[in-house]
Amino acid sequence: MNFYDAVYWLAKDQGISIEKLSIKLGRGARYIGGAKIRGSLPKVDNAKMILNALDYELVAVPKDKVPKDAIIID
Repeated sequence: MNFYDAVYWLAKDQGISIEKLSIKLGRGARYIGGAKIRGSLPKVDNAKMILNALDYELVAVPKDKVPKDAIIID
């Protein structure tokens, strides 16, 4: 799953629109949607900020230690 697909899925699961999430981040309503359309990827600090707004952490773990309920972004 790519980064923005994961963000869309997490936001939908929490009942938050992408526009509201963008505004929650202090950005314009099209911040996340525009990045997805452009096919861009966020820098690590922005990815962390977006995931934190959804109550998730950005972490790195060894491949053999990935929890079964983890969301894998490739």
